[in-house]
Amino acid sequence: MLGSFSTGAAPGIGQPWSREAEFGFSLTCPVSGSGISVHAVFTDAESPDNTTDALTLTGANIPQGVAVKLFQENGTPITFGRESVDPGAPGRFDLFTAPPEGVTNQAVSFRARLYQTGPTLSEGPFNATALVTLSYD
Repeated sequence: MLGSFSTGAAPGIGQPWSREAEFGFSLTCPVSGSGISVHAVFTDAESPDNTTDALTLTGANIPQGVAVKLFQENGTPITFGRESVDPGAPGRFDLFTAPPEGVTNQAVSFRARLYQTGPTLSEGPFNATALVTLSYD
């Protein structure tokens, strides 16, 4: 999804490479008396207890000095939390509120970026997987 990156074009510690990948999904909310608020929690699939803003990288030769971070459509960083529908769950955030007349195919978009996290970089293929838990009230 993010493609290839060169360590020679490293942006500096704490900075992202310029390329990002957009992903998302669409939701349909039924008619309700007062509207429906939709919420999300992203969970690091490899490390479900991860409550940072960086996904755990997996693979045979995981590169050093990089991290994948996810962002809401408005640019707000996503902090991960355990799968939960609890209103007080760590990492939970509001996606949107559907009007009382409902909504069909409400698009929700996110972005993934690769960040430099340390002074020593190595190259190699990797994966990073997140799960999303949706809730509504």
